[in-house]
Amino acid sequence: MDADHTIVLALGAFGWTIAFIDCPEVAAGLEAILTGWNVRRLPPAAARRVDAQVRKTRAGFAWASDRMPKPELLDEHPPACALQVVCDVHDVLFDWFLKANPRHLCLHGAAVRIGRGLVCFPSVQRAGKSTLCVALAARGHTVYADDVVAVEPRRDRGAGLGIAPRLRKPLPPALGAGLLRFVRERAGPSDRRWLYVRLGGNEIAPLGAAAPITAFVLLQRGPGGTKLEPVGKSEMLMEILLQNFARQVPPVELLDRLMRLTDRLVCYRLHYNSLSAATRLIEKKFARTPAWDAGAQKRAGVGKPSKARPQAAAPGGGPAGRFRRAPGVETREVGGEIFVAAPGPKTIHHLDPLASAAWRALREPKNAAELVALFAAAFPATPKRKIEQDVTELLGFLRKSELIVGGAAPRRRRSRRPVMLRASRRGRRAEDGGRRTEDGGRRTEGG
Repeated sequence: MDADHTIVLALGAFGWTIAFIDCPEVAAGLEAILTGWNVRRLPPAAARRVDAQVRKTRAGFAWASDRMPKPELLDEHPPACALQVVCDVHDVLFDWFLKANPRHLCLHGAAVRIGRGLVCFPSVQRAGKSTLCVALAARGHTVYADDVVAVEPRRDRGAGLGIAPRLRKPLPPALGAGLLRFVRERAGPSDRRWLYVRLGGNEIAPLGAAAPITAFVLLQRGPGGTKLEPVGKSEMLMEILLQNFARQVPPVELLDRLMRLTDRLVCYRLHYNSLSAATRLIEKKFARTPAWDAGAQKRAGVGKPSKARPQAAAPGGGPAGRFRRAPGVETREVGGEIFVAAPGPKTIHHLDPLASAAWRALREPKNAAELVALFAAAFPATPKRKIEQDVTELLGFLRKSELIVGGAAPRRRRSRRPVMLRASRRGRRAEDGGRRTEDGGRRTEGG
């Protein structure tokens, strides 16, 4: 390596080192977006034993490492400019963080300290969480995350990751003159699509700072007024299960930890169009809000059993024999809705009303005929043939998901609709939320 063209950065908080060869702008960009990471430059000779290496080539940028994970999208969508490399390193730091902290959870979302605790905004969509975070920082609150919220394993506190928020360009005039000025004064690394906002002082929490989580707020941006409406515990639990991408935590432990969080927090959905109105409403609501708002949760119907009737399913086969719950499957009920998780690296499922009813019935072994008779008695107006089809499909789903055992393998027929991945059908999988991308697959979130 040519020492004159190599910069080695040590991320002292974890002892990681990255060498940047022929791309000093990437090293400078990374230095600019990290707070509390104890970043320092090492002598170029240290490049011989780094954890990763980034090199600028004629074709773009190349990444090499035999010790640590590399950016997930780098091979499929090679970076074309320095900022894209900065963003890729930004993203892979979450994987490195989980490698060093395997008991932490990591949720796609944002978190801002307002009053005594963190208000978290779980989302990967273009809901405006990064812009909202910056707007709240401009009003004197502290940003803990705008992309990924880390959750400690013991006290379930939110942990700051010390990474600058990132906004999508062009910045809309609707931000207002004051906020636009705030952003421009703190402008960090940028390109034609993205802009990092270099918050300082109390505007951003450094890596390792932790605070109790006091609320979960889903964001829904669109026309109309600005309002907060309570969200049921089961709906919020389903959302944060989908936003978690910490695969190393066993599903049962993951489910229990997130249940504890949702059980003790207030849960809302923020409908908004005006950013200024949204920030004022959030301040008014959460600056002094206790962690448990019983009135709000009562209005959301939390704790009331679901009265929804089972929905019809597509035709399926007719498994024979008795079925029972598979050994080791754990069941949790939240707001009348059931979540189940098998031991080991399996999927967590959110059962719909029909699947929930069958799951309760399968406390004792039953065959398909007994389940059909049970549902026929409960829903006499539904044709028996329809119930048989529903039960056949349901048992097929539960067997495929390794939630039940016994019975013969079902005969398969074509189904017009998918069984999986729909909360309103048999069950909804809550696995790795993934880093949903846009703009050709490279960027994750922003704005």
